[in-house]
Formats: sequence, structure tokens, C-alpha cells
Amino acid sequence: MKRPNDARLVFTKVSVPGKFFRKPLQNFVHHEDSIHIIEDFASLVTDCMFAEKRKSKSVSTRASQSTLMSSDLLLVLDSFYGTGRPKQIELPSRNEKRKLHRVNDMQLFELSEMVQSLWLQKAEKSCDAQALDRLIAWSAANKLQIPPKLMKRIAKIKSRTS
Repeated sequence: MKRPNDARLVFTKVSVPGKFFRKPLQNFVHHEDSIHIIEDFASLVTDCMFAEKRKSKSVSTRASQSTLMSSDLLLVLDSFYGTGRPKQIELPSRNEKRKLHRVNDMQLFELSEMVQSLWLQKAEKSCDAQALDRLIAWSAANKLQIPPKLMKRIAKIKSRTS
């Protein structure tokens, strides 16, 4: 990833389904300096895909709350305003373009598992305990569980390096 800012811009404008990243990520593993590429990609996924999931959940849970009023007050208000509807949920402004695709939960989960696996694979080859710590921190920040097989491999690598 030579141009992370351009990649971030593309991710914010168009949500690319996670299945399209599998082969390119597997090809990156063969490069010498691919651990940094995988970490950069993981941060991009965090900043764009997981952030969109968090944002969409917060928008969908927002609902208008109406306070209960006495029937006399409602009659007076009705004579001024007529029968009203409940307040609608705020939509994005017109200047803000909508994404062509939304983040698919299953594809995001599969992509994150693949990133974890490739990250661990490269950290194993280079015996880099700090990369493992960054992997664990990335997984915790995105509320991802590390599969038990990967946790055993992480423990084995950490015991070898310490």
C-alpha cells in the first residue's frame, strides 16, 4: 500500500465487499515487508469498515422520544398545528453521498479472521513479539475474538521469544 490516503478515500466513498480482498492479501504474504502492509490494511479496515458498522448502529438506535402531555394541551396544540407525525430519524445531508455498498457483517468477519491469520503467519516467520502485541490490540479494539488455534500459536511464539 504505497498510497494509504488514496485507499482511505476510496474506502470512505465506496464500501468494497470483503471477499475481494482475499486473494490480494494472500499475494502480499509472499513479499518481504508484508507485515507492515497487513498492519496498514488492518488499520484501514478499522478506520473505514468497522467505523461504518459502529456509525450505522448508532444512527439506527437513535429514535425520537415524545413526552406525554395532558389531553387539554394536546387539543390546544392540535388546533394550532393539526395532527402531527412523530419526528423522523435524521438522514444524512444531501451533500453527503451514500455508499454504493454497505458493509456485510459476514464478509467483514471473514476478512478480519483472514487478516488475523496472515498477520500471525508473518509474525511467526519474523519471530516478532511486538507484531503479536499489535495484533492482539487490533483485535481487542475491534471487539474481535482471536480463535483458539491462533491463541495457541501466539502463546507458543511468545514463549520462544521471551
